[in-house]
Amino acid sequence: MINKLISLVGKWETILVLLIVIAIFLGSALSPFFLTTDNLLSQTRSFIVVGFLALGLTTVVITGDIDLSGESILATCAVVMGLLFERGVNIWIAILLAILLGLLIGLMNGILIVVFGLPSLVVTLASLISFRGLAFVLLERRPITGFPDSYLALGNGNIGATQIPQTLAVFAVAVFIVFILLHLTVWGRRLFAIGTNSKSAALSGVPINYIRISAFILSGTMAGCAAVVLAARFGSVRADAGQGLILSVLTVVLLGGISIFGGSGNLTGVILSLVLVGLIQNGMSLANIASEAQNLLIGFLLIVTVTIPRFVSILKYRPETLRTNT
Repeated sequence: MINKLISLVGKWETILVLLIVIAIFLGSALSPFFLTTDNLLSQTRSFIVVGFLALGLTTVVITGDIDLSGESILATCAVVMGLLFERGVNIWIAILLAILLGLLIGLMNGILIVVFGLPSLVVTLASLISFRGLAFVLLERRPITGFPDSYLALGNGNIGATQIPQTLAVFAVAVFIVFILLHLTVWGRRLFAIGTNSKSAALSGVPINYIRISAFILSGTMAGCAAVVLAARFGSVRADAGQGLILSVLTVVLLGGISIFGGSGNLTGVILSLVLVGLIQNGMSLANIASEAQNLLIGFLLIVTVTIPRFVSILKYRPETLRTNT
């Protein structure tokens, strides 16, 4: 009986689905507007940005590293895109250059961490601080607006006559691509191998440096994509864009079952976690619960996601110990 219960807890995606059902029930009790098609689809617009950052962070955490710089890379990419557009560059070219900038910043982080052997926590924390500062230096506190309607539709428009947001479709494509990369390619298997045991992976011929750097490149690229989506949603660019998102992004990734120590987890859990956190925050917002209380809950979830895997591993180990002793 104990083994069956532990096995069920081990299927983390099942637990997430149950939590989503509970969140829907509670959200419906808090507000009559919660369980409507318009609300459920509209709320995805606000959480797609977190989703893009979570996709990038997932690949980095799987290798056993960490990337805290996503929200500041987002701000810098958004500011550069806005400044380019302000100076007459075509908006779609500016978008491509912004995403390329995110890629290059991710490459820089990867080189500092992998080639120079610096701790990923220190490097990405420094990037979090410095690139936010750079965004304010470049733009100060003024906004950039006046983007064309064709671009703004990406953040606020729907697909044809449906209620499906364009951003949701774009994010679905990104999820599909990252899922293929993580779970159906040699590159993805190597990511997990490095996170599980980097020394064994190296002895097996895995190009560890290349794979780890590429994970940071993907993380930076996803931050650039998040910048494009966020600017389209609000119709403006500011230096404080995305400020404070790192807590939600970390919670989504770890709550999704990606081990903070690397080597385990899957993207399905991350997407389910994104849905769960989005539903919780949307329900609390509709109930006029203060943002401070929402942050308190997200912080609590982050602690829980780190402690639960340890608790489960203890439960798995204890029955084996009892059988050995008897």
